[in-house]
Amino acid sequence: MDIKSDLHLHTTFSDGEFTPRETVRRAEALGIRQIAVTDHDTIAGVGEALAAGEEHGVSVVPGIEVTLRFVREYFVGSLHLLVYFSDELLSSREFTGELGSIVSRGRGTGLVRARVERINEEFGPGGREPLLSSPLTVESITSMAPNVSRRHFARVLTTEHGLTPGQVTMLIGNSSPAYLPRGSTWSC
Repeated sequence: MDIKSDLHLHTTFSDGEFTPRETVRRAEALGIRQIAVTDHDTIAGVGEALAAGEEHGVSVVPGIEVTLRFVREYFVGSLHLLVYFSDELLSSREFTGELGSIVSRGRGTGLVRARVERINEEFGPGGREPLLSSPLTVESITSMAPNVSRRHFARVLTTEHGLTPGQVTMLIGNSSPAYLPRGSTWSC
């Protein structure tokens, strides 16, 4: 199979397995000529990916996967919107500032704190359904990455709290009583 492009890749700056540089190297090794780095709600890894692309002959399209949250009386959900832009915009303080302002409304330490509090209320030692032997901490989650995702919660819950994958899903899955969606809230 001859894959020419993959325009939806995540790195360790969100919930990917590889750094931006490793992602580019792997694309080159597979013969992929063009990729887009579209981490969830951050462009922090795009610069590294662009530099690696230059070194390895892989065209890198800057991008981001913006999470939009919809809150209705009858529905709460999110939409992931892929946004691509020229690499010249990375040097525009106006562009990066506005983009940062948009994505920070739905992510960041505030959301991590709210999620940790909700998990402890439901599943902490004194919670409604105690499953954790010690409280989950914000620091244990935020130390994992600059842009925390549920994947980072899962890692902490398995490595530090010894939970099984099924238990982790019960704590952080969409149907968990502790689930809090991320994403900038939009009304339309």
